[in-house]
Amino acid sequence: MGRALRFQQSEFESVELTWRCIQSRFLLRPGHEANRRILGVIGQAMGLHAGDVRLYFAGGTCNHIHIVAAFRSAEVKAAWVCHARTNLSKELMSHFWTERAARSRQPRARAHG
Repeated sequence: MGRALRFQQSEFESVELTWRCIQSRFLLRPGHEANRRILGVIGQAMGLHAGDVRLYFAGGTCNHIHIVAAFRSAEVKAAWVCHARTNLSKELMSHFWTERAARSRQPRARAHG
């Protein structure tokens, strides 16, 4: 059973975070642009909380991300997660709609007959 973000027994205790995409959508499909956006958001969150967060692992599949990190306190953990999840969802949805618009502008294949 998961524990609330506000709970932390000791300073810099390692935790695993799993973030799933809404409706299990495949918003994290591998690609240069998606990877750039994901790493950019995680890097920005790390920069805002420099010295308070130790990131050990970040990886994912098409519809969820796993992060293993250690945080100085529960308040830092909550702030880091809030910042990273909010900005990650904004970036990925922007990427999703940009890709979708580009696909809709491409001519459709027509059946010969």
